[in-house]
Amino acid sequence: MLNQTLHPLKVNGKNIYFEQIYGTALGVQKYTITHGSDVSSSIETITEFWLQTGNGKETQIKLSTDNIKVREGQQVSLIRAYNYIGAYTKSKTSPYYIFINHDFHDWCWLCTPTLFLSNLKVFIFPIGWEDLLILGFLLCGLFIFLFFFLGLSLEYLLFLACFAVFVIVLHIIQFDRTNSALTSTQLEIARMIRKLM
Repeated sequence: MLNQTLHPLKVNGKNIYFEQIYGTALGVQKYTITHGSDVSSSIETITEFWLQTGNGKETQIKLSTDNIKVREGQQVSLIRAYNYIGAYTKSKTSPYYIFINHDFHDWCWLCTPTLFLSNLKVFIFPIGWEDLLILGFLLCGLFIFLFFFLGLSLEYLLFLACFAVFVIVLHIIQFDRTNSALTSTQLEIARMIRKLM
C-alpha cells in the first residue's frame, strides 16, 4: 500500500481532504510523563517510533495518547486532514488525526472528533449544555438586578428576555445541527478507514 491521498469528505458545505502515510514502525518506545503541581497532576502517555515508508524514507512520529497499540515491525498508517481555507493547509506540518494498525486491524482517533472538525474550521462549536444553564442563571440574576436595583422598566427587561431566548434557541439549533453532522462524519471516516484496513 502506497502513501495516498484519500477522497475528500464534504461536511457543512466544506471539503475535508485526507492524506495517508503508510509504512513499518521501527524503534517503538512508549513512556509516560507526569505533569502537575502540588494540588493536581496528570499523566501523559507518549508513543514514539520511526515510520519507514515503501521507498525507504523514515519519518519520526511522536504521538500523545493512551490508545496507540503498536509493536516493532508492524504495518501502520497515519492520516492527516486539511482544508484550503481553514486553520491547516496541505503542509507536512499539519497534525495527524487518525492512527491505523493494519496488523491488529485496529484504528483510533488521535484527538476527539469534535476537536478534529473544530481545528479544520468546519463548524463553530456551540457551548455545552452546562455552560448554557449557567448562562441562563446569570441572565436571570441580571434581569432581577436590573429590575429591582436599577429600576429599569418591564418593557426594557421584556425586550432583553426575548433577545436572550432568541439567542438560546439559535444555540440549540446549532448544537443539534453540529451533533448530527459530527455523527455522520464519524461514520463516513470509519467507512473510509475500514477500506484501508
